[in-house]
Amino acid sequence: MVILTLLDDDDIECCGYEVRNCSKKGRGVFATKEYSPGDVIFDEMPAVMAPRDREVSCFHCAKPLESINQAATRLQRKRIKIFEIIPMDEGPDFVVDQATELKFCSSECFKLASEHYLVALRGKWKEYKSVENWIRVNKGPAHDQATLLAITKMMCMKQQKSKLVEDFEDMTSDRIVPNIEKFTKAVHTRFKSQNVFLEYTHFDLLKYAEICGANFQQATTSAIARWIKTLKEIKCLERLQHAKLLKDFKDFDARAKKKYQEYLRSTNAQPTLSSAPHLATEFRALYAMHSKINHSCSPNVKVKMLENSSKVAIIALERISLEDELC
Repeated sequence: MVILTLLDDDDIECCGYEVRNCSKKGRGVFATKEYSPGDVIFDEMPAVMAPRDREVSCFHCAKPLESINQAATRLQRKRIKIFEIIPMDEGPDFVVDQATELKFCSSECFKLASEHYLVALRGKWKEYKSVENWIRVNKGPAHDQATLLAITKMMCMKQQKSKLVEDFEDMTSDRIVPNIEKFTKAVHTRFKSQNVFLEYTHFDLLKYAEICGANFQQATTSAIARWIKTLKEIKCLERLQHAKLLKDFKDFDARAKKKYQEYLRSTNAQPTLSSAPHLATEFRALYAMHSKINHSCSPNVKVKMLENSSKVAIIALERISLEDELC
């Protein structure tokens, strides 16, 4: 999996890669300069992002909105003392949109959301939640909920004439997604019955849903990640104290994993693709150039999540020469 950012033609010459047609693969992305292993080729935010739990994640960038102890308490239903030994319990200051009660990790994210989709979304939020609740009552999978939120954002972006519309409308949508036509017909009917998004046909929703099905990237963020990183790096604790702290954390980790597995069994949900899904919050996102990048069984780049958010970096795994395809 490789994710790249969409650039205007005028910007192609000043970056280190460009999109070209390929005879066998359609389109591909090729290096226009050399890279060494470890070089960051670029980083980017997604064009569209759908957090699974908007109560604990920024609605725009997926950054955690909880403090470490708040996250631990939610995961275990009780306060965990080990997180007080390395004090890092400051929760982020976040902005709440009064009309929708949506939460944003910063004024910058709130400003970007307002610029691209939030203004249009405010007038349709009640109707959106009605459709979302219908999916939940019918035990729709997380993918359906994420698709609903993503296509709603996409329609709002188009209404606000966001510059991001070109990014996602240029994506391919040739992957067959089971039941997607039935799902979008039902969503379109419910929106229409509530007199919202009347300018969109069922085929508009189907196109956007197919884009999501073909291009969604799934990842996670975690309020506890920063504490774990500090635990591994801390030098001021005595060896025995550090060993006990590590053991206590492993016990906490095992209990959280058991609770997560119980949740999966009770809801028939699919596990999140993460090294520690039981400590994380899932999101799904559309990155602008993903549809132009071809898969390889021997990749020459890797994707790294940045800033505990939906921001990603593309990093060279090996020496990449001029004219090599990034994959």
